[in-house]
Amino acid sequence: MFMDEEAAALMVEHGTYWVPTASAVREIVEAGVEGGIPPEAVAKAEDAAERFEGAWDRALDAGVKIAMGTDAGTPFNDHGENALRELELLVEYGLSPAEALEAATVGGADLLGLDDVGKVAEGYVADLVVLDADPSEDASAWRTVRQVYREGERVV
Repeated sequence: MFMDEEAAALMVEHGTYWVPTASAVREIVEAGVEGGIPPEAVAKAEDAAERFEGAWDRALDAGVKIAMGTDAGTPFNDHGENALRELELLVEYGLSPAEALEAATVGGADLLGLDDVGKVAEGYVADLVVLDADPSEDASAWRTVRQVYREGERVV
């Protein structure tokens, strides 16, 4: 949330991933006191959201590697919906839909040291999600999931 230029440069130098979780703060700000959040928590979230925008600019300018993450379970950031919102926010903050998709798949797998997931390619685990639209062109494509496959077997 509070990355400065020095931190961004160090992250690039060491190959460190940044896992921004924009939805956690954004949901608190959007819900506000009307949503039952105490005024001091809303003020803190508003400050963090403002600083977060600067952190994004610094991270992108420096070339920091990004993986998608989540703080699901924070207020108004429910499990099962969090990834949808987070992908859209990655795009809103400056990644292309293709870059957001990469952060959620290839970047996440690399960050976790997994070498057989995150891509649709020979030798990779066949974990697939079938969508109506191309998520590399439209980050909201994840809102319409048609089928889910785990290790090549249809589960949804």
